[in-house]
Amino acid sequence: YLNGVASDQEGNFAISVPYGNYIIHVTYVGHHDLFRNVTISNTNRTANLGSVELGTDNILLDAAVVTAKAAEIVVRGDTVEYNADSYKVTESAILEDLLKKMPGIEIDSEGKITVNGREIKKIMVDGEEFFSTDPKVASKNLPAKMVEKLQVLDRRTDMAQMTGFDDGEEETIINLMVKPGMKEGLFGNAFVGYGTKDRYEGNAMVNYMKDKNQYTVLGGFNNTNNAGFSDLASSMFGSGGGGGRRMFFGGRSGITTSGNAGFNFSQQFTNKLKLGGNLRYGNTDNNTLSKTHTQNILSSGNTLEDENNSSNNYSQNFNMDLRLEWTPDTLTRIIFNPEGSVYNNRRTELSDFLTTTETLEDSINYGDSRYNSTGDGKNLSARLDVSRTLGKKGRILSVQLRGGMSDSENEGTNLSNTFYNGTKPDDLIDQRFVNTNDSKNWRGYVSYVEPLGNNNAIQFAYQYRQNISGSDKDTRVKDESGNYTVLDEQYSKRLENNFTNQEIEFNFQSVRQKYDYTIGFSVQPSSSQSKTFIGDNKISDFTRDVVNYAPMAQFNYRWTRQHNLRLRYFGNTDQPSVTQLSPVVDVSNPLNITYGNPDL
Repeated sequence: YLNGVASDQEGNFAISVPYGNYIIHVTYVGHHDLFRNVTISNTNRTANLGSVELGTDNILLDAAVVTAKAAEIVVRGDTVEYNADSYKVTESAILEDLLKKMPGIEIDSEGKITVNGREIKKIMVDGEEFFSTDPKVASKNLPAKMVEKLQVLDRRTDMAQMTGFDDGEEETIINLMVKPGMKEGLFGNAFVGYGTKDRYEGNAMVNYMKDKNQYTVLGGFNNTNNAGFSDLASSMFGSGGGGGRRMFFGGRSGITTSGNAGFNFSQQFTNKLKLGGNLRYGNTDNNTLSKTHTQNILSSGNTLEDENNSSNNYSQNFNMDLRLEWTPDTLTRIIFNPEGSVYNNRRTELSDFLTTTETLEDSINYGDSRYNSTGDGKNLSARLDVSRTLGKKGRILSVQLRGGMSDSENEGTNLSNTFYNGTKPDDLIDQRFVNTNDSKNWRGYVSYVEPLGNNNAIQFAYQYRQNISGSDKDTRVKDESGNYTVLDEQYSKRLENNFTNQEIEFNFQSVRQKYDYTIGFSVQPSSSQSKTFIGDNKISDFTRDVVNYAPMAQFNYRWTRQHNLRLRYFGNTDQPSVTQLSPVVDVSNPLNITYGNPDL
C-alpha cells in the first residue's frame, strides 16, 4: 500500500506517485472491489482510468432503526410524568384501566382517584380543562390509547398565579398529553358489551382537535355500577329525614343502572381570547336487596337478629360551567367562570326485622319500616378574577369577586313500627317531613404586590366574605282526622346563620436560584349570628365574635430538576355549619343522637 484518496461528489479522484508499476484498488461500501494495473513512466506520466463501474455486492438497507425502552416514570421539577406505553392495556381500555396500572395511583369503588394519597380534583387534556371538576368523566370515558404521557402536578389557583404568591389552595391534577397522531382531526371510540345475568354496558365518544381547539361529545349507559359522572343528587339527599329505625344504602351496593351524556369544548378565538366549558347530564337508578343474620354474644344470653331490606334510589343531575380567559394586553388578565347545576332524587326504602333469644327463640322485638322521599335542588355560582401589572415589572394589582347560592328541598313520609312484646312501650312512628336548605355567599378580595429589587416582593391583601344559610326540618304527625298537621317537635327545628369574615394579610417572598421562601401573617376577625326555632318559638339566639391569627411559611429548595424539598405551613379557619352550632338535640337517628355547640 503506497497511497490512498477518497473521490469527490462526482466520483473523480487523483493520486500522485513516483514512476513505477502499480495496482489500483477501488472500493465502495455494498459493491464489489475493482483492481486495475497501471504504469507510470517518463513517457507515460498519467493514467486515466475513465469511467469505473462497480458491481453490487450486498443488500442495501433503506434505514437502520435503533429502539430502546423509554423510562416508565420521569420526575421534572414538581411534575411526575408517566409514559403511557410502558403500561399494557387492552385495545378497548378506558383511562381508568390505565391509571390502575400506574404505581402510586389508586381508584376506589366510587371512582375517586388518588395519587400518593392526594385526591385528584381535575383531569386536563393537553393543558385544557376537561369537564371541569369532575375527573370521573375523563377516567371513565376517554380511551387509554389516546394518551402518550400522563403528568401529575400541583397547580396553583388562578389568583395565586396572578399574584405570584401561593395561597395554600393548590390542587393536584392530572394532565393528559395526547399522542401526536390524535391531535389533529376527528377520532372516537365506541363499545358495547353484554354478559351474564343480563349485565350490559355501552359507551361512545367523538373528539375533534385542531390547533388549540378541542370538542368532545360522549355518552354511555350500563347496569354494571359504573356511573360515568359524580352523582350530586344522591349525596345531597342520602340522609333522609324523620326518625325511627331505617337502613341507608351507599357505595356500590345493589345494582345500579346509569346513563350519561356530555359535551366539552375549548375554543381559542385569538391569542387574547379563549372560551371553554361543558354540559353534562347523568342519571342513576339503584336497586338493593339485602338479608342480614346477626348473632349477638351477651353475658345475659345470646340473641339472634334477622333483617330484610330493599331500596330504590333514582337521581338525575344536570351540570354546566363556562370559563372565559381574556388578555386584552400584555399587562392585563381577566378570567370569568360561571357554574350551575340542578338535580333531583327519588328514594324508597322497605325493611323488617326480628330479634329472638338463641335458646328459647322467644321474640325480643320485631318491626318494619317504610320510607319514601322526593327531593330537588340547584347550585349557582360565578367568579371574576382581574389582574393588572402597574408599570414596574412585578408590581401587580389583583381583584376577585365571587358569589353563589344553593337551595334544596326533600319531602316524604316515614313509617316505623317496633314492638317489644310488653317489655317496654312500642315505638310507633308515622311522619310526614319537609327538609329545606338554602345558602347565599359572596366574597371580595384585593391584592397588591410590590417588588423589592430583583428577587424579593411583598404582598398586601384584604378580603371580605359573607355566608347566609338556613336549614329547616319540618316534621308532622297525624291529627285526629288523619291529616299530617301536628308538629313533631322532637324531629323539627329551623336554623338560621349569618357569618361574616374579614382577613388582612401581609406576606414577604424571596426567590433565589436554588431556593425560595415566603413568610406571612394574617388577622381574621369574624362574626357569627345564629338562631334556632322549633315551630314559631325561638329556642336560642346568640352572636359570637372572634379574632383569629394565622401565620404562614413556605420553603422550597431545589438540588436538581429531579430532587427538591418543600416545607409548607398555612394557618386557616373554617366556619362551623348551622347544625354544628345549634344547641338543640337532634334525635332523627336514634343510634346517633347529636347536638351542636354554639361556642364553636
